Formats: sequence, C-alpha cells, structure tokens
Amino acid sequence: MLEIVITLLIASTLFAIAAPRYVVSLERFRAESAARRVVGDLEATRKRARATGVAKQIAFDLTKDAYTVQGITVAQNVTVKLADAPYLAGLDSAVCDNPIDASDAATDIVFDAYGVPDSAGTIVIRAGGITETVVVDPYSGRSTIQ
Repeated sequence: MLEIVITLLIASTLFAIAAPRYVVSLERFRAESAARRVVGDLEATRKRARATGVAKQIAFDLTKDAYTVQGITVAQNVTVKLADAPYLAGLDSAVCDNPIDASDAATDIVFDAYGVPDSAGTIVIRAGGITETVVVDPYSGRSTIQ
C-alpha cells in the first residue's frame, strides 16, 4: 500500500511540473501553425495574381478571427477561420498601411497583376499567451513571420 501511495505522489508531482509546459508548447504550436497558414495564403495569393494577371485580395475579419482569400478560382472565395481547429487561434490585429497614403489604413491586402501589394501589412496572431507577427513587405509583397 505504501508503495502505491509513493508511486502516485511521484506521478502527480511529475504531472504538476509537465502540464504547464505542455500547455505553453501547445499554444506556441498553434500560433506558429496559424502564422504559417497566413504566410502561405498570402504567398499563394501573390503568386496567383502574377500568374493570372488579375488583382487578388485577402480581407481580414478581426471580429470572426478569420480571413477571406478572394478569387481562388473564377467565382470562389475561401474563408479561413483561425478560431476553429486545428489552429484555435485569433487575430489580434491586421493593419494594412498604404506606404504612399498613410491615411489609408485597412484590413485587406490587394495584390495587383504583378504581385505587388497595395499596402504593407502587419498581422498579429494569438493563441493563448503566445503571439506571432506576420509582416508583408510593401514593395516585394513577400510575407515573413517575425
């Protein structure tokens, strides 16, 4: 009986130490995964705009923790909900500033026929206490995670 009690004490101590670390690592994984998804969709939209010669847009909706990629096909838009599984993340902010006109702040990025964005973008993604920032270069259109 004493051996069982000691074994349970050791197991519960190990669990108490490991559980918080597991939660933080899970939040980090979700934030990084969501940020990689946003970067992938931004890059795919930029490349699609260049390939088709038609402007393509990504619109961020902070209230729904989602964004819509417009014009995937001829008449189809795709909405990615970061609040749903597997990401379980949220959009803290999506600021897309026009480098030429500073008063033009929006929550969407339009890539022209050459794949150049109409604005610089900073998208902040949150999962629990972890945040990741996606930055869109205003001149090349390339997206990176910082």
